[in-house]
Amino acid sequence: MTRPILGWGLVALLLYLVFLLLALPAQRVATWAGLPLSEVRGSLWQGTATLHAGRESIRNVRWNLQPVWPWQGVLGAGVEAEHLGWQAAGDLRLGWSGALHLSDATVSGPLDSPLLARRMPLPVAGQARLHIPRADWQGGLASAEGVVLEVFRPRVMLGEPLVLGDLAAGIEVKEGRLDGRLRDTGGPLELAGRLQGDARAGLAFEATLKARPDAPAALAENLA
Repeated sequence: MTRPILGWGLVALLLYLVFLLLALPAQRVATWAGLPLSEVRGSLWQGTATLHAGRESIRNVRWNLQPVWPWQGVLGAGVEAEHLGWQAAGDLRLGWSGALHLSDATVSGPLDSPLLARRMPLPVAGQARLHIPRADWQGGLASAEGVVLEVFRPRVMLGEPLVLGDLAAGIEVKEGRLDGRLRDTGGPLELAGRLQGDARAGLAFEATLKARPDAPAALAENLA
């Protein structure tokens, strides 16, 4: 009789400790872990913060821990963020080896957002969407499957807007090496190209871009 009571007592103690851990203030956890966060609110279980990444401060980062099976990893979380008109959402899982696993992630926003505008050689408008079904980080991006980048109705905003037509890229990462294929999805431009490389060697990019016979004259002249 003593053993069953002792066993249930240990289970209750373990559950109580887990509850205390999840109820910890997120600010205390972020400070202890040295995370680049500020304006941290909520608990380890659910909360919001501002993430500082390089020169960017990404506000409205929200997380919500999700239960995972022991063989799936240590913990999982649904994460959402908004920054300068861009939105991101996905599921993160921390493995026992320390690897991060991202699944069903989507990033979308306008091309003329200040986030991209200062990095563009020309003023460009339009919408972009990045979908990542699965990606794994272990000391850097180790693998990614089925990644699709789509650009909808990009327009060069110099005088009369120059409509380029929808563009897309399919990307795979295996053992840290990236391989991407570029294509158009209809419109006045015909695009075919490839993107290859890794973090150490950098990226090599080659593509063919030309105007279709029915493209606007201004577009054909600029590509000639």
